[in-house]
Amino acid sequence: MEGIAACMTKNSFGWKFVVGFIVGVTLLFKSTVGSAASIEQNSSVQFAVTDLRAEITESLSPHLVLQIRGSVDAQGRRYGWDIAVIDRRLGDYPNFLYDCLCGHGPRPNDLYAWHFREMLYPPKRVLPVYGYPFEIRVACKDCRIDGDTAADAHFTAGVVEVTWRRLPKSNPRQSTLADFR
Repeated sequence: MEGIAACMTKNSFGWKFVVGFIVGVTLLFKSTVGSAASIEQNSSVQFAVTDLRAEITESLSPHLVLQIRGSVDAQGRRYGWDIAVIDRRLGDYPNFLYDCLCGHGPRPNDLYAWHFREMLYPPKRVLPVYGYPFEIRVACKDCRIDGDTAADAHFTAGVVEVTWRRLPKSNPRQSTLADFR
């Protein structure tokens, strides 16, 4: 034991090595725990479903942007919201919430009053960001609509909550027409 104690004097290499090792392991542990916490980090935005803003944007990462744009009909009446995730490096296209770049029609990332009227999608939805390690959750809390037909349906009350979180791995990429040939 005297030999070990002699190597561990304050100015010896052994002492510096042990202290350096402990500090290194501690920093490694902290960075591992920190990155695990950032994977699980949730963020959100809330707004009235009748909000008059034309667009709400939030940054998901240095390259990804969540865009929530008001949708209006030919007469300029607001009937809902288009929700998109775009990569800043690519411009406004494509929307990475689309599962396929090959179709059209109602999509779960469209929050439209007529979708509620026709019960096309539930008020709470989970949307993968295709090709990226994120998911978007959309909830329309206490949303109410008015209008006798799909063409004149509009929201009268409610709160939209959009949350996002980073996932440990990327979602699959979007499909294209070439994938179905």
